[in-house]
Amino acid sequence: MTQTVIQQKCPTFSLDSLLQGLGDALMKSIRDPFAIMNTDYHVLWINKAMAVIHGGNHKDAVGNVCYEYFHDGTFPCAGCPLNTVFKTGRIDISERHQDFPDGDRRWGKVKAYPVRDTDGSVVAAFVIVFDITDLKKTIDSQKKYATYLSRQLDAHSGKMRTIYVDGGDIAIQTRLTQREKDVLRLITEGYTNTQVSDTLEISPHTVKTHVIHIFNKLGVGDRTQAAVMAIRYKLI
Repeated sequence: MTQTVIQQKCPTFSLDSLLQGLGDALMKSIRDPFAIMNTDYHVLWINKAMAVIHGGNHKDAVGNVCYEYFHDGTFPCAGCPLNTVFKTGRIDISERHQDFPDGDRRWGKVKAYPVRDTDGSVVAAFVIVFDITDLKKTIDSQKKYATYLSRQLDAHSGKMRTIYVDGGDIAIQTRLTQREKDVLRLITEGYTNTQVSDTLEISPHTVKTHVIHIFNKLGVGDRTQAAVMAIRYKLI
């Protein structure tokens, strides 16, 4: 009897039916710069914050090709995160900055995610930007400290082990893969293995394997040493 009453009071809803009624309200509640584009680069949704970044009007932008409306271009912008999402079907994460007339520079972490149809094909992508200016300043301070530690290591070790880096006088003996570089970049920024796993959408076990490979290739024993090496030799 109790179970019947509960079922009557708590009917089940599918996610699709929920979004049909709340989708517009939910997206309007997102204050961070946010937009949804289809694979033809038409703007399906964009909020005011994202439109302002690109110098346009969020109401007029919907339905237009983004690079035509915002940049008067004839082709997708070079370096646009949508290019990577539509080409690979994977999320794209990058950091970008914008300089304002008053001289202030603001940094944002741009995350672009694929939207898939029922058959798994990518039909659109949504992009959201998170302000990381304060975090960026903190990381820059940490990098300066790591550079200081690097100099201290040199002073105490007398001679530093040679590492070869691509395209320079120094090069790595075993080249880091792109995924290992992604992991190393996040490690340098202070991410935990769990956070790396969530950010790159790979399993914790895979992250641990990448970290071990990075340590072995760089000849280091912990994350701090790996960060110092990454900054010292500009590996990321």
